[in-house]
Amino acid sequence: MKKKLCALLFGINLAFVMPLSAFATEGEVIKTGTQERAIENEVDVDEDIKEDIEAEISEEIEEINISSVEDFLKFSENCKLDTWSVNKRVILNADISLLGTNFEGVPTFAGEFVGNGHTISDFTIGKDISHMGLFVTLQKTGSISDLKVKASILPSGENIIIGGIVSDNSGHIQNCEFEGVITANDYIGGIAGINQLSGDIKGCTTRGFIHGVHYVGGIAGENMGNIYGCTNEALVNTTNEDTQITIDSMSTLNKVISLVKNLNNTAEEANADVTASDIGGIAGLSIGIIGRSINIGNVGYEHVGYNIGGIAGRQSGYLYYCTNNGNVLGRKDVGGIVGQAEPYVTVDLSSDIAYQLSEAIGKLHDIVTVTLNDTRNQSNTISSRLSAIQQFTDGAIKDVKYIAQGTIDYANGVSGAATEAFSRVDYVLDESSKQDGALDQVSYAAEDLHNSAGSLKDTAKDLDLEQYMDEDQKEQYNNALDVLEGLESQYDALFESKFFEKYNEYLKIHRSVEEETEDLIYVLGDGTELEEDVRDGIWKHSKDDAKFPVSDDTDTRYSVDQTLHRNAEEDATGEADRYARGNYQSPVTGDNGEDAYIDDLTTSSATVVAIASEATSKMTDATREDAVKAMNSFEKATEHLKEAGNDTKAIVKNVAGRDDIVLPQFSSEYRARTTSFVDNMQGMNDNFGLLNSEMNNATGVIVDDLQEMNDQFNTIMMLFSDAVDGVLEADYTSNYEDVSFDEAEVCTDATIDWCINYGDVAGDIDTSGIAGTMAIEYDFDKESDATGIKDSKLNSSYLTKCVLRNNKNYSSATGEKNYVGGICGLQEMGTILKCSNLGNLKSNSGQYTGGVCGRSLSYVVNSSSMGILSGESYVGGITGDGQNISDCLSLVKIENAASFYGAISGHISDDGVVRNNTFISDDLAGIDRTSQSLKAEPVSFSESDLPYDFKNLTVSFILEDENIDGGEKLIKKVSKRYGEKMTLDNYPEIEPREGYYVSWDQDSIDSIKTDEIITASYMKYRTTISEDTSKNEDGFYQAEILVDGQFKENDMLKVTHTLHYDDRNFEKVANIKDLVKYETAVVEIPDDGASVHDVRIKPLVELAKGFKEYDVYLVNGDEQILLEKKGKLGNYNIYEIEGNSFTLDIKFNGADKAVYLVILGIVGIIAGILLIIILIIVFIVRHGGKLPGILNKIGGKISEKIENKEQIFYDESTENVNEEDEKINKND
Repeated sequence: MKKKLCALLFGINLAFVMPLSAFATEGEVIKTGTQERAIENEVDVDEDIKEDIEAEISEEIEEINISSVEDFLKFSENCKLDTWSVNKRVILNADISLLGTNFEGVPTFAGEFVGNGHTISDFTIGKDISHMGLFVTLQKTGSISDLKVKASILPSGENIIIGGIVSDNSGHIQNCEFEGVITANDYIGGIAGINQLSGDIKGCTTRGFIHGVHYVGGIAGENMGNIYGCTNEALVNTTNEDTQITIDSMSTLNKVISLVKNLNNTAEEANADVTASDIGGIAGLSIGIIGRSINIGNVGYEHVGYNIGGIAGRQSGYLYYCTNNGNVLGRKDVGGIVGQAEPYVTVDLSSDIAYQLSEAIGKLHDIVTVTLNDTRNQSNTISSRLSAIQQFTDGAIKDVKYIAQGTIDYANGVSGAATEAFSRVDYVLDESSKQDGALDQVSYAAEDLHNSAGSLKDTAKDLDLEQYMDEDQKEQYNNALDVLEGLESQYDALFESKFFEKYNEYLKIHRSVEEETEDLIYVLGDGTELEEDVRDGIWKHSKDDAKFPVSDDTDTRYSVDQTLHRNAEEDATGEADRYARGNYQSPVTGDNGEDAYIDDLTTSSATVVAIASEATSKMTDATREDAVKAMNSFEKATEHLKEAGNDTKAIVKNVAGRDDIVLPQFSSEYRARTTSFVDNMQGMNDNFGLLNSEMNNATGVIVDDLQEMNDQFNTIMMLFSDAVDGVLEADYTSNYEDVSFDEAEVCTDATIDWCINYGDVAGDIDTSGIAGTMAIEYDFDKESDATGIKDSKLNSSYLTKCVLRNNKNYSSATGEKNYVGGICGLQEMGTILKCSNLGNLKSNSGQYTGGVCGRSLSYVVNSSSMGILSGESYVGGITGDGQNISDCLSLVKIENAASFYGAISGHISDDGVVRNNTFISDDLAGIDRTSQSLKAEPVSFSESDLPYDFKNLTVSFILEDENIDGGEKLIKKVSKRYGEKMTLDNYPEIEPREGYYVSWDQDSIDSIKTDEIITASYMKYRTTISEDTSKNEDGFYQAEILVDGQFKENDMLKVTHTLHYDDRNFEKVANIKDLVKYETAVVEIPDDGASVHDVRIKPLVELAKGFKEYDVYLVNGDEQILLEKKGKLGNYNIYEIEGNSFTLDIKFNGADKAVYLVILGIVGIIAGILLIIILIIVFIVRHGGKLPGILNKIGGKISEKIENKEQIFYDESTENVNEEDEKINKND
C-alpha cells in the first residue's frame, strides 16, 4: 500500500510536466502485440459457471506432504477433479522412483507444488498417448517449484503436446530441472509441451535429448506466455528419425549423448515424408516473451528441417538478452538465435474500411450506370429513380475518399490525445509500483551487488579468460573490475551501516501496531534492555524471551512476526540503498552521489561485458559454456543495479520530454463531408426502398441488373456498419505496410533484442548467425516465404513490424546455396538496427552473402560487420544485395566472388537509398566496383573513431580432419591489432597423432588488416627421403643416399657429392691406388626431432658391380671413423649415424688388389693363348702331311649329316632325358 501511494503521488506530480522502454527486466509486466491479440480472442466457455465453481472451493490453504511413491500416486489420483487441488500446498519431502508403476501423469493441478530440490525419477511412458508429462495440465492458479524430474517419454504413434514437467502449462514453473529423453510428434518441450498465454517458466533447465517433428524446444514446444532465465543443455532434434532410447533412471547426461551418438547411421538419412519444422533450443514457436535464456545443446540435423533456431525456431514475440552456444543445423531458415523472425501483423481498420467503402460504392455506381442504360427505353419511373441513386453514389464516392484519409488522421490524433493525460499518470504509477519496477529495484540492487563483480572475476580466473585478451584489453578489463569491486566494497560498508539503524527504527515505530508484537524489546545477550542501538543487540518478546521473529510456525505470533520482519527489512533495504548510493565517492572522478555511482557502474560494467564477450567468442565450445553462464549472470545482476539508479530518472525524463497534450480538431470540410456522406447514404437507402416498389413491371434483364445492384448496396451497408463500429470482420485485401523502421528503437512486437550467438550455424538456404529469415510464414509452402510487400499499395490494410536490434554474432554461418548473413539471411521485411557481425560467412555454391544480411528488401541501419565472406556473387560487407542501408561500417575480406561484390554491398536495387556508410579496405570498393561519396566510401583505420569490436582483428585457427564431426573444428581465436604480424611461433599447439604431423596453410601473415583464417591439417610423415635427383642429365635413377625418419612433405635431403674419379673417365686416376677413394659426400638431414638416423648407401658407379664391397667412413676433421654396417635392404647398406649434418667418405678398399688380380688374369690368358699357338705350330710341323686329309674327312662327315638332316652338335638335353629313363627302369 505504501508503495502504491508513493507511486501515485509521484505520478500526479509528474504527469503533465514529463515513450515506454523496450527493454524488459525480470518480472516486468510486458505483453507483445501477438500476445495481446491472442488474449483478446480468448473465450472462457465456463464464464457462466465460474462463480458457482469458485463458491465450492475452500478458501483455507491445505498442506499435503508427500514422502513416498504411494503418497504421490494417491495425490495424482485425487487430481482427476480439476478443483481438488485449488488452494492446496503440496510439499515433496523425499526423492521418489516411479519404477514399476503405471503412472501416466498428474491429470490437472491448480495448487502449489514445492519440490524442495527432490527428484522424481523413472517416469517412463511407451504407450500410444498424447498430452503427457509428469503433470498433464497446470492451471492458471497452479505453480511447481524446485522439482527435478528424470524420465523417458517415448510414446508410440504420432502423439502431441508432450512435456518433461508439464504437458500444457497455464501456471508458473520455477527452478525445475528435467533430465531424460522425449520423442514424439508435435508440441514437444523439455519443461512444457505448450506454455499458454498465462504460463510462466522461470529458471528451469533441461538436459538429455528432445526430438519431435513440429514445434519442438528444449524448454517449451510452443511458447505463448513468458520464459525467463532458462537453460537448455539437451540435444534437440540432432537425429532425423525417432530415437529409440531406453534409460535406467538417466543417471548422467553422458549416457544419453552416448546413446544418441551410437545410433545406426542409416537412421540419419533424410526422411522425405516427414519434414521437421519450428525447432528451437528454448522454444520451437514463440509468440510470447523469452528473456535471458541460454541454449548450450546442439539443435537440428544437417540439411533437414525448416525454421531451426538456437533459441526459437520461429517467433513473432519479444526475445531479449538470450545467448546461444550450441551448433545449429537445418535445411531452410536456420539461425543462431531464431530460424524465422515473423512479423507482428495488424489490420489498419480505418483505412481498410474506408478504402473498401470507396471501392464498393464505385462498383455500385458502375452497376447503376449499366442498369440505367438498360431501363431508359422501358421505364421512365425506374430510370428516374436510378438517376437519383446515381447522384447519391457520385456524392458518396467523393465524400468517402476524403473521409478515408481524414478518419485515419483524426482517429490517430484522438487516440493519442484522449489517452495521453491518463497514460502519463498510469505510466508513472505502473512503472514505479509494478513488480520489479523502480521501487522494487532498490531492494534487488543491494543483494545483487554483493556478488556480481567478484563472482565474475573469480569465474574469469577459473576459465583463464585473460589468455584470450591482449595487453591493452587486460589492462582495461582489470581496471574496470577493480572499479566494480571497489564500488561493491564501498557500497556494502555504507549499506550495512545504515541498514542496521533503519531496521531498528522501523521496529520501534511499528511494534505497537499489532498486539502480538507490543512486547518487543531490544536487549543484549544477557537480557539487558538497550535504549540506544548497538550492533550486538537482539530483538526479543519480553513475555517469554522468544527471539524475534519467532521461527516456529505453530506459534500464534509467527505470521505477525514474519510480516513485521519482512516489512522492516524492505524499508531498511530501501533506506540503506539510497544512503549508500547517495554517499558513494567515485575512485575514478572523485565525484560524490548517486550519479557518480551510476556512472561508475554502467561504464565499468559495459567495459567488462564488452571485453569478456569478445574473449568468450575466442574460447572453444566446451570452455565457452561456463563463460556464457557467468556472463549472463553478471549482466543480469548489473541490470538490477542500473535499473535501481535509472528508473526514476527515466520516468521523469520520459514524461518531461513529451509534448503538450493537444486534442485534434475536425476541419470544417471534414465535418461537412461526413454530414454529406451520411446524407448520401440515407438518400441511397430511401431510393432503394422506393425502387423495390417500382420494379414490379421490369423485364428480366432489368430485374437481374436491379438484383445485382441491390446486393451490392447491402454489401456497402454492411461495410458502413463496420466503419461505424470500428471493426472489420473479414479480410478483403492482402497488402502490407511495414512500419518497423518508424518504431525500431522501442518496438517489442516481433523483436529480437540484445542477443548473442556463439554457435556455428549451417543450412542450405536462408542461413544466419541471428535470424535465418525475416518474413511471413506460409505453412503450405515451406520452400518459399512471401510477404506481399513488393505488391503493396497506398491502400494497405495490414501493418507489419519485425525488428532485429542490438544483436551480435560471433560465430560462422555456412549455407549450401543462397542467402547467408551474419544477422539475417533473407530480409523480406522489417528493420535491422544496431546489430554487429564478427563471424565468418560462406555460401558453398550460391549467391547473396552479406556481413549483416545476405539479401535485404528493407532497412539495415547503424550496423557493422567484420570477418571473411565467401560466395559466388552478390557478396557485400553489409548486404549481398540491398535496398536501404544507412550509417553502417564494415571491415571485411571477400573471397571467391566472381561478380557483384563490395565492402558495403554487392548490389543495390534501383530504388534503394544508401547513405553515410563507410568501410576499411585496401582492396575493395564500396558497392561492387565503385565507391560513392556520402553513400559508401572508404575511411582509414583509426582506433579512436571505431566501435570497440573493430579495434581488434581476429585470427582463427582451424583444424581440418575427416575424423572430426563436420570435417573441421576451431582450435583457437587470437586477437591482433590492425597491421600486426603473425608468425609461426604464435600458432597454437595441435594435439599430435601417431605417424602424422601438422601442416599449416600459411606460415605467417606480415600485416593483418582483416580477420584471417589459418588452417591446419594432419599430414602423414614420409618415412624415407632421398636427395634431389631431378637434375640428373641421364634421367631418373635411384639416389645413392637415403635417410629413414619422420619427415614432412617438403623436407629434402641435401647431399653434396665430390667424386674423386668417374668410372667412365679415369683421367683423375694417377695410379691404381687412387681407385680406393671413390667419393666424399656432405649430408644435411632436415630436422625431424631425432638425433640418430638410419642412412642407406649404395654407390651407383659401374665399378661397384665388380667391386661389390665398399666401406663408409664418418669424417671428423682429419679423423676418419669406419662405420659399422647395421644391415642391408635391397642393394643398400644401412648405417646408423648421429647428427643432422655430417661428411662421409666412400671407399672401395679392395679396388687396387682387384685391379692387380685382373691384370694378372689378363696376363695369364695371354700366356695361355701364346702356349696354345706354340703347340699348334709344333703339331703342324710334326704332322704337316696328314693335316689336309684330316680336314677333308671332317668336312665330308659334316656334309653327310646336313644331307640327312641330322644333328651336327651334341644335344645335352636328350642325354639328360635318357639318364632319367635309366634311373626309373632301375628303380622298377
